[in-house]
Amino acid sequence: MEHLARKEIWRKDEALKHVEVLLEAQNARVLLLESQARESAAMIQERESAFMEERACMATQLDARRAELRQLVPPDTHTDAEVMQLVRNLNVQISQTATLLTDTFTPVADVEAQRASAEFTEAHERARHAVGPIMAELLESINHEDDPILVHIALQTDIVGFAAGIISSWDFQHQSNSTFAGIHKQMLKSESQNVAGRWRALTRQYSKQRLYQGRDLSEGFTTQLAERMCDILTVSGARASVADMRHSVFRNFATVVRLALELQEVIGEGVTSRDLDVVVVRMDDVFVPETMEDVYGGPGTGEQEQLHVLCTAALGLRRCEKPADGLGDELQVSTLVKPKVVLETLVYELGLVEEDEPDTEDNMIV
Repeated sequence: MEHLARKEIWRKDEALKHVEVLLEAQNARVLLLESQARESAAMIQERESAFMEERACMATQLDARRAELRQLVPPDTHTDAEVMQLVRNLNVQISQTATLLTDTFTPVADVEAQRASAEFTEAHERARHAVGPIMAELLESINHEDDPILVHIALQTDIVGFAAGIISSWDFQHQSNSTFAGIHKQMLKSESQNVAGRWRALTRQYSKQRLYQGRDLSEGFTTQLAERMCDILTVSGARASVADMRHSVFRNFATVVRLALELQEVIGEGVTSRDLDVVVVRMDDVFVPETMEDVYGGPGTGEQEQLHVLCTAALGLRRCEKPADGLGDELQVSTLVKPKVVLETLVYELGLVEEDEPDTEDNMIV
């Protein structure tokens, strides 16, 4: 019995030792797994840290690239709606200025003597260039004392043309316009709209800086506008001088010039993703109701054939842009603001010219 007891004790000791060996092996396995887990965690943390550093580096590079792109093609500073409102504001100011001048219109006592003067001859020649020969002849030949409506139309037309000249100019040097405009048109055939628009904006900006070095041009333009108004009034039979206007409507002229200069900068330098152009309809162009508006809105306008434009009374605005997949000089053109025009038929409707008069240069509207 004692021998059996000792044997059983030995067997249990052996079993216990075996269990202890298994436990040690499991503990070693647990320790190994814990070590591997710690190594994996460290590796993951190291990779996460490297990923975060790489991500931060990529974000920095992306920001730098975005900044470079903004310098190359900065976002437009004005929407179409904002530019349209600027054009409408300018048109209102032009109309008010022409009305103010017309309200003060007083013919001289001896019109014939004035028309015989050298001053009148020079004013007439400039007026022919500004508002066209037909309008100049009408201003000279008609008595405006009872109803100076034609004087008002001529004044408004001249201001519109003067403002359009400022807005459309690249650097206010007349000889530069055709050169720069030709380059820009050629560039649109090969480059994207944004590239061509950015070139336009930089060319206008730096060309003006080089020529004028930040000088304020508004005073000079205001005086020029006053001189043109004097020409129209002189041809119409009144007496006018820039000196007299400085005490009356000069402030209105300055406002027109300021708005025109603002539009010149906005359209020329602040918009690159498309081209925005002010529109003036040329004398004798066929009236197109889809893109023009008859300022007097006579009955039947648009129903008759081949109505012709006498002059433009309010600026229009047109949007031109090259489609993303456009080829060559293909452009999408849309009218944002219709230019307001005076039709040639108005002079007949007002009885200023008889329709059955001989077709002479002085009375024919063509």
